[in-house]
Amino acid sequence: MCFLCYVNDIGVLLFDPVDGGFTPWSSWDMCTATCDDGTQSRSRTCTNPEPQYGGLDCVGDSTETQSCNDGQCPIDGGYTLWSDWNACSVTCGDGTQSRSRTCTNPEPQFGGQDCIGVFTESQSCNDGQCPIDGGYTVWSLWDACSMTCGEGTQSRSRTCTNPEPQNGGLDCIGDFTESSTCNFAPCPSQ
Repeated sequence: MCFLCYVNDIGVLLFDPVDGGFTPWSSWDMCTATCDDGTQSRSRTCTNPEPQYGGLDCVGDSTETQSCNDGQCPIDGGYTLWSDWNACSVTCGDGTQSRSRTCTNPEPQFGGQDCIGVFTESQSCNDGQCPIDGGYTVWSLWDACSMTCGEGTQSRSRTCTNPEPQNGGLDCIGDFTESSTCNFAPCPSQ
């Protein structure tokens, strides 16, 4: 016995029209992007049941699309250019100076990797010799008096070698020699 059919006036077996029906929606497809703005879709078909015998087709969309994974992509950090070298730690002799950079070009964001490498560098600088100003030695002993009787003179000296001026250092300031009178005893008369 046929529930969806009938016989017409001339004895021909006819079927009732069957309107189409949608299947349930499929699962959502993979997103087209793993971060930032992507899309994904799902579909259904007009086969539940399929239209037959002049029945109506399904009414509505057979696909749907939505945005997905709209979170920010990870941004790995990048170094800025090196700064200028800073002033040397000394003005002469062996010193050091340094320079630096920062991990802000760009700054790591959204789980991105931090910069790899050193943030600071050092180098030697101003390794020329420092000027050394001259310094006097201690005074020498007084020389013998120029006279064995009567008034004479005697002297003493010092040198600018303690230390000697070097590398553009200043020379000693002051006298290199000193004199004084000596032997005030009168000479015997003849």
